[in-house]
Amino acid sequence: LHLALRTCIPELQPTSRGGHSKRTQLVLSNRPSTMSEGWSERPLDLLQTGTPDGKMWAASSLRNLAATSAEHRAQIVDSGAVPLLIQLLSSGTDEAIEEAGGVLRALAVNHQDAIVRAGAIPILIELLHSPRSGIAEQAAGALMHLASESARFRRKIVVGGALPALV
Repeated sequence: LHLALRTCIPELQPTSRGGHSKRTQLVLSNRPSTMSEGWSERPLDLLQTGTPDGKMWAASSLRNLAATSAEHRAQIVDSGAVPLLIQLLSSGTDEAIEEAGGVLRALAVNHQDAIVRAGAIPILIELLHSPRSGIAEQAAGALMHLASESARFRRKIVVGGALPALV
């Protein structure tokens, strides 16, 4: 998928200097992307109003983007995606939930406050009980990053009942 994004979205293609052009804002900008399989909407639009498959694709795209750099993670947070991703954790398909959890796990490395303010902790704790190991793994990873940030976040996680599922 990352290769597909890089070939379909010009701003994701490396420049001759090895970086990316235009700070990779196409994915989050007002200009729609053109994807080879008929995708014409931006990932944030798809998170809000897309089909179940579209929401999964959008979360997967953001997960891949979040994995590449702190700058990209900041752009995702600044775009307002965190509440949409948290909403997807409660209403998406299993595949979309796992992808959204993966994005939040990556964002939790640098943006714990935004994730906690958006109300992710109770939902992530609930996902620890998922029968799908990938979903539970992403939730545990996100909670781990949140707990490493502050005693206040650790308390919220413990009081929320995460420990039995993690032991």
